Amino acid sequence: MDPESATVIGEISHRISALEKKIDFLFRHLKLEYEEELEPYIIEVKALLGQNKETDAVKLVRNTLNCGLAEANIIVQKLKTSI
Repeated sequence: MDPESATVIGEISHRISALEKKIDFLFRHLKLEYEEELEPYIIEVKALLGQNKETDAVKLVRNTLNCGLAEANIIVQKLKTSI
């Protein structure tokens, strides 16, 4: 990476960091909690996992994301640990 690009990236990183601090301040000041909105399929996958239907959860992820079995299984396992 050339020095000019590194400088621009550094400036952008600094500005993003400053914006994150301001947002954090506003949330604390307003006593708000940020909750990341989940994709609808993730909510459904978690519901299936709660019903011990892991195979159905993997199928749902495969069909929704159009991915392979191994990738879908990894995603389901990560979601399983967050329940």
